[in-house]
Amino acid sequence: MRRWAKAACIAVAASVLATGCAGRAIQIGFGDPPPEIPLAEPGEARYQAALAEGTLTWYAAWYDLEQTERAAELFEQTYPGIDVQVLRQSSGRVYQRFLQESDARQFTADVLSLGDQSLAFDLRDRGDLARFTPEGVDHLLPQYRDLDPEGYLHVAGAAHVVITYNPNLVPENEVPRTWSGLLDPRWSGQIAASHPAANGYASAWATAMVDRYGEHYLERLAQQNVLVGQSIADTLPRVAGGERQVGISGSSSAATQMREGSPIRLVYPEDGAVLIRSVLAIPVNAPHPNAARLFADFIYGEVYNRDFVEAQQFAPFTDLSAPPPYVPEGMTEISLPQQKLTDELLPVIDLWRRDFGA
Repeated sequence: MRRWAKAACIAVAASVLATGCAGRAIQIGFGDPPPEIPLAEPGEARYQAALAEGTLTWYAAWYDLEQTERAAELFEQTYPGIDVQVLRQSSGRVYQRFLQESDARQFTADVLSLGDQSLAFDLRDRGDLARFTPEGVDHLLPQYRDLDPEGYLHVAGAAHVVITYNPNLVPENEVPRTWSGLLDPRWSGQIAASHPAANGYASAWATAMVDRYGEHYLERLAQQNVLVGQSIADTLPRVAGGERQVGISGSSSAATQMREGSPIRLVYPEDGAVLIRSVLAIPVNAPHPNAARLFADFIYGEVYNRDFVEAQQFAPFTDLSAPPPYVPEGMTEISLPQQKLTDELLPVIDLWRRDFGA
């Protein structure tokens, strides 16, 4: 019963058929599952099998659209002859779209990347995902191993929920340094956030706040006249453009905006930056299973981790890339166990709707 309640809950918050394909056309398949295709061994044999398939479709909720496109292009450069079609949406939208397609026996997605572990585990428990072991997954940092001992889900990205601010609008001595600091009347009408029903980062952050401060934290935050969007990336243009002075944002996208010259600065809160473990999955009915597994191998390889993760200064999840310079030494981290994220998703969304009215 829980999985259907969750699906209904996300459906209310997400418009499931809106896309973010950026010109990479996605063809939706209908009817019977794709014919069973032999799976090749890692390496050259897998590349040749993926070449025969020629394409893959990536339902992506890790990065913003520009970053997702850049990762897809890097894969295409590394493995010429295989095209990547991208659907970039928030975790809630990716989940709901895939759920709807799966129930309608439409088989389109080859790779799923989600920032919300609870949604990924829900798909696993439904039987929608394939067991797989990417080549190079042994490079995972110790804290990210064994997320799913059954082997359906693998950590393939790390980031934090942090506080962002516009330095043109917020003096250095007024910058909020804690999550509780956002409850100060100074920030009434000046906070941008995202909805936990539509976004994995937001749901993990809201769960962490309720876990640490109690449910009254959300009630008091709602009294601050917060501007709530869907994706956590929505907070950045609102802060950079001055619509709000501070935001509850993802660290990697915020750091990218800062390096590109936007008036964005990051604060890793003293009471804890919330760790986000993004996960990689392959649908059991992926139309291009060898290309999907080659893409998974790519995510744990040197090219991706050095030419994308390290070059773009994302938080490392393997031992192949170095930490970005903007992460402070000795930062406090809030790392919630997967079971809490799963069990508390619906109660936290209910609290949010109670307090924010939507």
